[in-house]
Amino acid sequence: MIAHEIGSIHPRAIPKIVEAMDQCHATSLENHLQKYILEPLQSLDHPQPFIIIIDAMDEWRDHPTFIKALAHLNSQSRIVKFIITDRLNPCASHLPGIERVFVYTYALGPISKEVIKAYFHKHLETVPWVDGRRATPVDVEKLTELSGGLPVWASTVIAVLSHRFGESPPHEILEEIVGSKRHVGSDDGLGELYGNALSRLFHSPEEQRQLRRYLGASIALQEPLPPSDFEMLSGIRSYLTYRVRFALSALQTRSPPPGSDDMIYPASALFHLSFIDVSSKLSSFRRCHRLAIYAATNVTP
Repeated sequence: MIAHEIGSIHPRAIPKIVEAMDQCHATSLENHLQKYILEPLQSLDHPQPFIIIIDAMDEWRDHPTFIKALAHLNSQSRIVKFIITDRLNPCASHLPGIERVFVYTYALGPISKEVIKAYFHKHLETVPWVDGRRATPVDVEKLTELSGGLPVWASTVIAVLSHRFGESPPHEILEEIVGSKRHVGSDDGLGELYGNALSRLFHSPEEQRQLRRYLGASIALQEPLPPSDFEMLSGIRSYLTYRVRFALSALQTRSPPPGSDDMIYPASALFHLSFIDVSSKLSSFRRCHRLAIYAATNVTP
């Protein structure tokens, strides 16, 4: 993926990337870094190092292996450097081999109020308001305060307001959100927002039970599955899975690859990690989680 981006931005690096495709079959990750990233960038003979930015590294299942392999590029900082965002301090988290990687850590602060406020001003215009009721300047100020400078909270608010939640019009949902006394800096500010959305999406006890079963199975998934295999894994009928997926699409932060809408994707491929953290605390989750892990190991292609 990184090599694809390099080739798209710097076509002169493509010959080296093509060479890597011929030379790297069944070789080490360190060799892949050398052939797919370092040598194509070296061929450009740029006077300054290239910067590769990787966001939300901790949401990638294999990130410890990748971080460890970066030690291979320690001596090549004049060619390439990496900026990696992560919820955890890589040094304090004791990743295997981290002591051999040259790492400088910086704590990222919250987004400024001005940026969050500008985001709300722009995206509240896209909400399908009804009855002439719209967000007021006071609402924007309150939303900005509640966000705690966290972009995912702001984007989730817009998603919640833009989705059709039963009979509740957007202005009523907004009133409930701005009436909250929990900002994101509190222990459960983001969790309350997710909980509010889920309670509107899944009203009845039976709908909530199906939600828990679906989340338990999808969080345990490691790879996409066709609906028939997912039904065997989770015990949820395909038509019920479709209903749950359709409702949860309001809270997705990522889309599946084009042309793969029929596949059931792991929750980590579709949702922000904070949503998965909140979902894992739902009652009955652990039982479903254990069942899904067991079943996932027994699904055959």
